Amino acid sequence: MLFIALFVALSTAVLKEKIANYEVELPSTLLGPETVFRIYTYSKISTRLYPSFDGDNNYYVGYTDKNLVGTVIKIKSHTNEILRTDKFSGLNVRGLAAEADGTYGVLLWDRKTETISFKKVNKDGTVAFTKALDLRSGFPSRVENTGSNNGYKIGDSRVNYGNGLYHVYTHTHSDPDQNKVEHEGDVLFTISDAGVVSKIWNWGCSHMLSGLQGYNSQTQSMIHLCDSDAYPGFGMFAENDKNKRLYSHIANMGGYSGGELGGVAENGDGWLLIMNSITPEAGTDVNAGAPNGVQDIGVVSIGKDKKRSKVTFIKQSDTDKTNGCIAKYGEKFLVGYMDKSKDYYLGTIDASVKMTNPFEKVTEVTGWGDRDDSFRTLSSGNIFWVRAPDNNGNKLIISEFNVAGGVVPDSENKGFMEVMIFIMVVLLFAF
Repeated sequence: MLFIALFVALSTAVLKEKIANYEVELPSTLLGPETVFRIYTYSKISTRLYPSFDGDNNYYVGYTDKNLVGTVIKIKSHTNEILRTDKFSGLNVRGLAAEADGTYGVLLWDRKTETISFKKVNKDGTVAFTKALDLRSGFPSRVENTGSNNGYKIGDSRVNYGNGLYHVYTHTHSDPDQNKVEHEGDVLFTISDAGVVSKIWNWGCSHMLSGLQGYNSQTQSMIHLCDSDAYPGFGMFAENDKNKRLYSHIANMGGYSGGELGGVAENGDGWLLIMNSITPEAGTDVNAGAPNGVQDIGVVSIGKDKKRSKVTFIKQSDTDKTNGCIAKYGEKFLVGYMDKSKDYYLGTIDASVKMTNPFEKVTEVTGWGDRDDSFRTLSSGNIFWVRAPDNNGNKLIISEFNVAGGVVPDSENKGFMEVMIFIMVVLLFAF
């Protein structure tokens, strides 16, 4: 029985052995968690961290500290050495994307004025330009400072880069309407390398409960995703378009939603979106005051036209699951989630969303933040993510998943199986 147990342990613990961790000591204490609307709850989520990388596989992390100083640190690849620290006093970092040469763009929020701006920083740390992002034209709004809360209260903010453009996608809060009611929506900007700002829309999903962006290098296009409890409907949508509904779930038009976005990765000329929601899929725009099922982990296959081709649930059980993550490596994808017990799991899928390595618990070696679009595929092909083990502390842990040699299904890994058989034979004779 001992050798059988050893065989099972070795044959299933494939992924966590590929993770290396680097503990980074920050120059200041993190701002801490913020409270937001999530899946039929209003609760705390982990301190906001925004990861990126350059062509040399150096890590970049944006965050805000207790003194409300927005900060971007550059960390040397495969180490915990901070190479540079850029500070933006009085501003919260709300998104970050680095280019191959180390130039980066950062979204900054001024809580006092409830405005946002975009700053492009050169590879040497000098500022290339700063652009105010107009929230007043079209549909007057602001990014509301809720006082005691550390963040947005509702929705997300993202910065992604591709084809010479930074895409800034963020929650926004309207001025009072004629009935003195204020609303929640989202706004999308692009900023060119030269600093030309374009406002793509001034009021998109309403309410944007969670939001994502993802670039496709094959088609040189960006997808913008929201989970909504009202407009354009109840569920998950691309480009705030009701004709690009990716999944339907219950909601209540008051900040409660039956699902949540996790991460998105390019897949051929389309994308794969990992999310959590209730199964089976709800009818169109079903209003419900309370959840009617558990949160399972699903993957939406999205085509070039930004419409879904299928939805595949890759983890279903009788307990809630959240914080889905995905990143591409080679022809496969690393996927992860967190369960209700705050245990973390990793597995792999192929482009058709077939499991190629079953989920294994990796809590003892790694974890990631809440709804923070964690995984990034480095220039090397490895995947990294970042977490703050103490949301109010001054420590970060960089985790890098080494894909060298590939991670293949046990049934295909003949060399691995031969080693396991040899170990079993040795143990059999030993006992």
